[in-house]
Amino acid sequence: MDRLTGKTALITGGSEGIGLAIATAFAREGANLVLLARDKRKLDALTLTNTRTVAVDLNDEDALVAAVESLDVDVLVNNVGLSHMPPLAELTKAQFDAMVHLNLRVPVLLTQLLCDRLTAVVNISSYWADKMVAGRPSSVYSATRGALNSLTKALANELGPRVRVNAIAPGSIHTPTFERVYLGQMTADQRADYEHYVHSAYPAQRIGEPGDVAEAAVYLASDDARWVTGTVLQVDGGLTVR
Repeated sequence: MDRLTGKTALITGGSEGIGLAIATAFAREGANLVLLARDKRKLDALTLTNTRTVAVDLNDEDALVAAVESLDVDVLVNNVGLSHMPPLAELTKAQFDAMVHLNLRVPVLLTQLLCDRLTAVVNISSYWADKMVAGRPSSVYSATRGALNSLTKALANELGPRVRVNAIAPGSIHTPTFERVYLGQMTADQRADYEHYVHSAYPAQRIGEPGDVAEAAVYLASDDARWVTGTVLQVDGGLTVR
């Protein structure tokens, strides 16, 4: 299990959920890690080996630049993202700006800052770029994810062959945030309805686990994917084929 031995990977949002799962999988494969997240307490609680943690608010661009500009990093995983899904008429400028900044500006900025040293970029996108759900407005969130997918392809074209740039578009993933914000708010009847929806919407008949995304990220970061660039890999249990 040494597909990433000798590589150093920077992962945003590495303190929980998908980011932590990716960090754990990368550590297992021998990578050195730099984990960026806002919550210092969560970062301090991590026990991964060969790991440096940096507590930084990605909304603070000056602090972000200072945190990473001197790093020597082979792999960049742009994992942090933000979703606000109010109806279009209720979407605020603050919500719009926050999504554009975290979902698009930060990946661009980090790639710019680290580009001279990188060999691979993995952007974590979403199925919302391609598939809408009835009753759930997603205008700007979907737009930022579509933009990230386009950015992935454009950078693969611009930075190749030295840097491979790919993205992963997960379906719904059972992260702590998804449990708190969505599943945990459901009544028993709503949860039953949701399970019925999952069985009908996903050919795999389940939502994903963070490890499902992490294994795909290991592949894309490793030399196993040496001829893969400009790809948006759907890791979604088949959701987008229905």
